Order: sequence, then C-alpha cells, then structure tokens
Amino acid sequence: MGRSRSSCAVPLRHVGAALAIAVASTGHPARADTVSFNDSGSVAISSPTIASLSKFDPALGALNQVTIDLTVRASNIIQVIGNTFDSEDGSAGTVQITIGTSVNAVGPSMADLTADSAETSTVGAVGADNDGAADFVGTDSFAFAIAQIFFSDGFDTTVLNSALGPYTGIDTFDLTLTASLIETIDANKNGGGTLVGVTENALRPTGATYSVDLTYDFAPPPPGDFNGDIAVNADDIDLLFAEVAAGTHDPFFELTGDAFVDQDDVDELVLIILGTFFGDANLDLAVSFADFADLQNNFSQAGGWEDGDFNGDVLVTFADFAQLQNNFGQTGTGAPASVPEPATICSIGLGALALLRRRRPKAANGL
Repeated sequence: MGRSRSSCAVPLRHVGAALAIAVASTGHPARADTVSFNDSGSVAISSPTIASLSKFDPALGALNQVTIDLTVRASNIIQVIGNTFDSEDGSAGTVQITIGTSVNAVGPSMADLTADSAETSTVGAVGADNDGAADFVGTDSFAFAIAQIFFSDGFDTTVLNSALGPYTGIDTFDLTLTASLIETIDANKNGGGTLVGVTENALRPTGATYSVDLTYDFAPPPPGDFNGDIAVNADDIDLLFAEVAAGTHDPFFELTGDAFVDQDDVDELVLIILGTFFGDANLDLAVSFADFADLQNNFSQAGGWEDGDFNGDVLVTFADFAQLQNNFGQTGTGAPASVPEPATICSIGLGALALLRRRRPKAANGL
C-alpha cells in the first residue's frame, strides 16, 4: 500500500533518543558522542613501525578530547646459551633476571607513550666459595622454561584536551612505535652473590605485539544537520528533500525511526526540529510577508527552501505559494503568536493575483 504524507501536518512520531554509533552502508556515520579506531600488529627490537589510525571526521561534530591507549606484550622469545655467576663476596645468594620489551610511541601534539612488558624470576642459587669459578650456570638451572613464560600486558594512556588539530581531517594519524629490550640481571638478592660474567642472556624477546586504541570524544551535530556545519538551516532542508526524491532511504537522513526517508522526515525537520511551518522561507519562525517576497522574487524559477520551494521539487511554483498561504501568520516555537493585519492579508491576496498573471503567458506558450 502506498504511504501518503501531508507536508503541513505535524508528524505523529517524534524520536528524540540519540542513535548508537554505527556506519551505514553508504558510509555516513550515525550520531554518537564517541568514535574509536584501532591498529594492532608487531614491532621488532630496534626496528620502528608505524601505527596508522583514522583522523576525526569534522562532519561528526566538534572534537572535544582525544584518548590514546597503548597496550604491548613481549614476544618471540629466543634462548641464547651461556650465563655464569659466582659469589665474590663470600655469601650465598640468588640471581634474579628481568626480561621483556619496552615500546615507545611518538606522535604529533602528544607526550610520548611508553609501555613495558617484562617478567622477573629468581633463576637459581649462587654459592659462597668466592673462587672465581661459575657456581651457577643459567641455562642449566632456570626456574622457567621458554614455553612457560607468559608475559603480562604493558599499558600506557594519554588524554588530550588541546592542540587537537593534528587529529582532525580525512587522512590518517600516525604513531611511530619503537621497541627496545629490557634485560636486567641482579645477583644481590637474599644475602649476596655477585655477578661474575654474562656472555648472553639466556632468554631474550625479539619484539612485542601492540594494540593502539584512539578514541574521539565530540559534541555531535544537532539532529537535522546533514552538511556538518553544526547548524540546522535551509541547506539541510534542501539536502533532505533531495534524498527523499532519490528514494534510496539513506539512514543518515532518517529522523523518525521508521527506516524510511520520506515526507515524514521533512515534517520532523521543519515542524519539530526547526519548530516552524512550511512557508517560512527565511526560517525566522514566522510565515510572513517577508517570506512571500522571497517566493515572489523567485517565482517560476529553480530554487531551494530559502527561495520559496516548500515541496522539494526544486521549482518555485504556485503549489509553494499555496503552502505559504495556508500557514500565513503562523509562528513557530519560541516566537509569539500573532494575527496578520488585514492590510497584509490583502497584500498577499493581491500577490496571488500577480503570481497567477505571471503564470498565464507561460500557459499560453505551452510551458
């Protein structure tokens, strides 16, 4: 069954709830107050890599804050033979080894982020003979095997409330990530024991995996702002009319919650969101002689809402005048109600006659 709509009736539905963040198949984002992007991968020791994330689309609204989260975990553990320890101070002790990876992230207009993923283990006892010979050989006595090392995540975050310009645009925001090795051997635990010599660390990570989350907090544009200028005006009405004519039902233009983009949405925009009436060409919340003057000046020409096209056919015609006439003297939300002066009503009537006279020659020519 067809869906008939009246452009002068207040729509029955008024959906005021914010839409959850989503991206429609057309590429238009729905409205929300945060949007997040992620990049993940791996970075090798001393071999920087780039994490690329989308910048903030200004069409979403006004950017207020940027949060960057960096999470890393040491990876790719290899074993290198040869750790020797002896006690040179004549007291027994144990050896602790800390191994892991530190990842530093650098980007524009932000403090560096550094996240460490490391584990510490007591790997063996050191004798007290102080003979200069190896009392402990690391590869023979490690308390953990390679397969038993489970590194915990390292984490760092920053919140930016100023200098947000580098994060806005249509290209990508890039972070440079550099990984470095963490390796510490401490032979002075539990009563002594001094490191004699280390040929290599027995366990060594060769890099880290990383995950970068970039979250934008923003003030969304008002409902009905389809061109992203953070204002709702005649340009947005024209864009909505164009989408109704196209018939694609793009969710970006849907205002009433019924999954259709049609005259109901135009009514929602004009009558509810803008709080005015059809015929209010200058959107001053009153249908007045000033609106008639705009219509008269553009009569029989192509135009948009501010020119007097109130039905979206991109032409200013007598049908548009009829809508203006039906609502003449009406005032919208926030404007005081008024009754048109008799002289003004007479002027509108005379104007209608003038419009009719302007139509007749075209009718005679078959236009």
